[in-house]
Amino acid sequence: MRFHDAELYTVLQLYHCARYGELAKLDLEQELDFSDQTYKFEAYNYQTRANLLLGKYKEALAKIEESKKIIPSFTEQSEASFLQSELEALIKWIVFSSLKLLLCQKGDLEAAFKRLHPKEDLENVEFGCYLLLLLSKTTDAQRFLDDHVTNDSASDTVGYNQTEAWIQLEGYGDELNRAYYHFDDLAGSGNTTSLKLLVCVLVSHLKLHHMPEAEETLSRIVSYRADHRDEEAAELGNWAVDLLVDEIALRRIQSRNSDADALFNKLKAEHPDSAYVKDVQAKQDAFDDIVAKYAA
Repeated sequence: MRFHDAELYTVLQLYHCARYGELAKLDLEQELDFSDQTYKFEAYNYQTRANLLLGKYKEALAKIEESKKIIPSFTEQSEASFLQSELEALIKWIVFSSLKLLLCQKGDLEAAFKRLHPKEDLENVEFGCYLLLLLSKTTDAQRFLDDHVTNDSASDTVGYNQTEAWIQLEGYGDELNRAYYHFDDLAGSGNTTSLKLLVCVLVSHLKLHHMPEAEETLSRIVSYRADHRDEEAAELGNWAVDLLVDEIALRRIQSRNSDADALFNKLKAEHPDSAYVKDVQAKQDAFDDIVAKYAA
């Protein structure tokens, strides 16, 4: 797959930076001038994904139909066959996305990972790495990425770089610094900044013990949310839990315990099944058991 067209790069940036609303609204015919029909085909596919993530299924189907119209314009059978296989991979991704969402909502991350087909789609590789990170298998995530992205063109894409930065964000030292610079660079541009990127910058500052910068980033997040309320749910998704946990951590570090308690109560009310809530509850139960034992 070729990713060197400037217009397609714009589409990829919007998608991987989680600016789904903006990508879905983009008029690919009027606003972008593709140098190759193959690039336009790929752009329609990513626009389809964006619509699906926004829950706009009718619009997603319309984009698939647009993609189908492009295939007959290729006279070379090999190119047409390639695009047809790409379209089939997208449709499989749609089916799998519904399944993986259901499995992840149930907390069955291992089952979701086993159903991945990483050879069919780079997005499945990215999602596999994300699942492994949720399972605290950072080394496995890096190995999974390396094993399934083996050519130079694929490893020099927005999606690959974003996935690698997620993995680096789990580490410390040089890896953490590289992740910070990656996310800070993207979040600092009006063309690419998003809630997810700002959350990644916030995590970087917390892990690097840059508390004033973490507070500043949190203020940027508040401002961004105020300016993008219509797109917030789609952009943030299940990262809403992560953002609350990060904010709780910052308030604890700042000894603003009443604020932290209020945020935890909000998290507990809105996301009672989150791993953080369960972990805190388990520790509280263990502490209560110890108190009861020695009070008896």
